[in-house]
Amino acid sequence: MAKRDAPLRWDRKMQQRLARGEAAALGELYDRFASLVHGLAHRVLGDEHAADGITRDVFAHVWEHPDAYDPGRDRCAPGWRT
Repeated sequence: MAKRDAPLRWDRKMQQRLARGEAAALGELYDRFASLVHGLAHRVLGDEHAADGITRDVFAHVWEHPDAYDPGRDRCAPGWRT
């Protein structure tokens, strides 16, 4: 059970760090997820340049709206509120 809670704890800590404006937290988030975001965007759009833009937009949104993420939401569904 502790193993399943680890990602949720990591999410909560990351959200708190982002809410405090820790640029290092954004860097860690980017290092961990940028290739996933970019790969998905590229697969959906079929365009490298557009995928680059989407990746930038996603991380800019995370930085500007860290409170929009709810780590307590269902793990199978995205936790971001719009």
